[in-house]
Amino acid sequence: MRNGDVTVLSAGDVAAALEGRETELLETVRRAYEAHGVGQSSLPYSVFLRFPDEPRNRIIGLPAYLGADFGVAGFKWVSSFPGNLAHGLDRASAVIVLNSTLTGRPEAILEGSIISGTRTAASAALAARTLRGGLTYSQAGVIGCGYINFLTVRFLLAACPEIEGLVLYDLNAERAAQFKHKCQAFGADLDVRVATDASAVLRECALVSIATTAVSPHLSDLNTCRRGATILHVSLRDFTPEVILGCDNVVDDVDHVCREQTSPCRGLRRNVTPGDSVERDLNLALHAAKRKPMEPAISSTAKDFPP
Repeated sequence: MRNGDVTVLSAGDVAAALEGRETELLETVRRAYEAHGVGQSSLPYSVFLRFPDEPRNRIIGLPAYLGADFGVAGFKWVSSFPGNLAHGLDRASAVIVLNSTLTGRPEAILEGSIISGTRTAASAALAARTLRGGLTYSQAGVIGCGYINFLTVRFLLAACPEIEGLVLYDLNAERAAQFKHKCQAFGADLDVRVATDASAVLRECALVSIATTAVSPHLSDLNTCRRGATILHVSLRDFTPEVILGCDNVVDDVDHVCREQTSPCRGLRRNVTPGDSVERDLNLALHAAKRKPMEPAISSTAKDFPP
């Protein structure tokens, strides 16, 4: 590469590079977490740009460095505008800039929403595989039928191939029906049905992925959950503090997850001893997942490493 040259990858380039590589990507995410766990990373807090008149909209800046055998640094600028969906646009859009770790010069600009979504989905699936203990998942629940949960299903099927069915719920019934139709791409043998409410999904499935656009808690009761259920709390703000305090919580990084009014953050504020609420990092669970079998395990992931 000549001095000053910058490689640009479009959404099509990124999608083509990631297609069909679920197993490889799961392993890459696992290695990234382990590198972070031994201090081979630098991850300043994310910066949130908010809009006073539109509280659901936000743009987030996330710088990161990952060492070990990765040796990469970069910055992600990602927006979330839920109202885009009504106009036929994706909720999220993003760009990623990668810098040389030798000179600091920018070397690549990548369309970031596909990378961001893929990383999120792979992290969730890795958590599901790591935390299940001796359980097998015959079916997975999906609350929130958007792009992130579609990618999460894709990675769950790779990480937990025993899954034979999906139970879906979305506040928008039409979106749930469209999601069900799209899931046909995963194979005709996959049994997919739509539930009448979120409680039905939590009641029927030992594995549930929650990826919504909620900005405040709306789920306050897990009493109907199966014993030892694993809940992938991808969207971070769905549970009340009481739910968080009543579960075995596993996060990818305590400091990063417990900010910006996330459910674990709200739970910590209610807890006299914070360590009892948000108990351990996913990196530790990768090596020894100590479950409380009577309680649901909630996995909340917020960490972003450069690609």
